[in-house]
Amino acid sequence: SLVRAVLDDLQPGGIILCPFNVAQGSSLAHFIAGMQSHILQSTPVPLLISVDQEGGRSLRDPLSEADRVTRFPSNMAAGVAGSRQAVYKWGRTLGAQLRRMGVNMNLAPVLDVNSNPENPIINSRAFGCTPGIVARLGVAYLRGLQASGCMAVAKHFPGHGDTARDSHSELPSINKTWAELTTLELHPFKAAFKAGVGGVMAAHITYPLILADGKPATLSHKFMTEILRHQMRFEGLSLTDDMVMEAIQLPAGEAAVQSVLAGTDIVLSTHQSVLARSMKDTLVQAVRSGRISQERLQTSVLRVLSKKHEFQILAHQNFTEPEEAAHYTAHARELNANMSLGGLVYGGPRRLLSPPADVTRVFIVYHDLLRQYIAQHVQDSNDVVLRDLTGLQGSEPPTWAEEEAVVVYVYFLVLEVEPLAMLSELSRQFGMKVVALCSGNPFQFTPETVGLFDGALLSLSNTPGSLLAMATALDGQFVPKRPPLPLFDFVLPGPPPAAA
Repeated sequence: SLVRAVLDDLQPGGIILCPFNVAQGSSLAHFIAGMQSHILQSTPVPLLISVDQEGGRSLRDPLSEADRVTRFPSNMAAGVAGSRQAVYKWGRTLGAQLRRMGVNMNLAPVLDVNSNPENPIINSRAFGCTPGIVARLGVAYLRGLQASGCMAVAKHFPGHGDTARDSHSELPSINKTWAELTTLELHPFKAAFKAGVGGVMAAHITYPLILADGKPATLSHKFMTEILRHQMRFEGLSLTDDMVMEAIQLPAGEAAVQSVLAGTDIVLSTHQSVLARSMKDTLVQAVRSGRISQERLQTSVLRVLSKKHEFQILAHQNFTEPEEAAHYTAHARELNANMSLGGLVYGGPRRLLSPPADVTRVFIVYHDLLRQYIAQHVQDSNDVVLRDLTGLQGSEPPTWAEEEAVVVYVYFLVLEVEPLAMLSELSRQFGMKVVALCSGNPFQFTPETVGLFDGALLSLSNTPGSLLAMATALDGQFVPKRPPLPLFDFVLPGPPPAAA
C-alpha cells in the first residue's frame, strides 16, 4: 500500500495523523496497529503517533465515530467553566482514549494567551485572555493527559496569541520586548515546563524587537536553544509546527535543516511525501557534509529515545494502562456534558433566552445537528424553524414578523454582517428581538457588530456536546453566565460584567 511504501522510503521517527489519512468510518486503531507492525520489521523503535486533539474545533482531526473518542469542548469553553479539576479529568480521559487506540502523543495543550481579539487562528483555542488562567488550566490538562500515558506537546512557543495574522497563510510578527514576552506569553510555558510537559511546539512567528534577522522562532537558534534550553531549562522534545505552512518562506529541505540547526528535535510535515522526502534528503546531506554535526544529531536522537522510553513506546515495553483509566473513560459523557454547559456564555436580558409562552420564537439555524437538537428539546407548536435567511429577502415581510411579540434566534459560525444587518433592520421595523447563537470565534462580536443583536448565546465550540448545551439553554434548563473581565475579553450585548 501507499502507507507502507512511504514508511519504507522515509523511515520516519513519528507520524502525525490527519483527516485524509483514514477512510471515513474506518478505525484509526486498526490503521495505527498496521503502521507500527510494518515499521517494526525494519527497526526496533516504534513510531511516535500524534494527533491534533485540542478540543473544540480542530484543524487536523482524523478521528471518526468508530474510534470512540469523546469530543470535548474548546479550551476557551473549559476556561469559562473554570474548573481545574474538570480540565484534569478531560486530559486524563482523552489520554486514556487516545492511548488505547495507539496514539501516544497529542499536540496539545494550546498555551497561547489570546491577548489580541483580532487573532484569526487562536481565539477560542486558548484557555483565556490572561497568562494566569492559561497556565493554570494548561497545566491541569497536560498533567491529566500524561497521567494516562499520552505525551503532551505545549504550543505555540514562545506565543501566538498576540497576532492578527494566521501563520498558515503568512508570516506573523509580534512587536514585543523581552520583558513583555516574559511577563505574558512565556508565563504558561514556564508553568508547563515545571510540570514536566513532554514536548513543546515552536511558532512560525517573528519577534523583531528580540531578534532582528527576521527568522521565525522555529528557525531561530536564539529561541530554540538559547531561550528554550539555556534560559528556561526545558529538557523535553522540541517540535516545529507544520513546515509547509506559508509562514515558512524557504524550500522545504533548507527549512528543515535550519530548524535542526536552531535546536529542534522533530521536524513536522503534514503534507505530501514528496516534500517529506526532500526534507529527509537535505537533512542527510547536511549531516554528511558536516553542516549538521554528529553531536547535534545525537542530542536530538537521545531526547526522542528518552521520551519514547518514558512513555512506554519502545518495542520491548508493554504499555500498562494506569489503574484509574477505566473510571475516567466510563464517566466521559457526563464530564463532557458538564463542561459543555459550563462553557456557555450569554450576554443580554435573561428573559430572551426563555421567553413567555405567548412569545413567538423563530429559529434560523443552518446547522443540521443544532436544528435537530432544537426540534427534540426546544421547539413547540408555536415556534417557527427556518434553515437560513433567504425568506427575508423578498419585498413582503414574513407573516411571523407581524406577530405581537417575536424573538428571533439566528445561528452562525462566521458572522456575516450584510444578511444579519437585514435581519436587524426587520427587527427594528416590527419591534422584534434578535438573539445570536454562535459556535465560532467569540471575538467576532465587536463594538461595530454587537449592536445587531439584543442578546448573544455563545457555545465557544461546535462539538455535538456544545450544540446540545446551547439547545439546553434555549429550553430554559440552564442559565449561562457572562464571564469576568479581563479573563475573557468578550464584547456582548448588555451591561459589561464586573472585573475578576
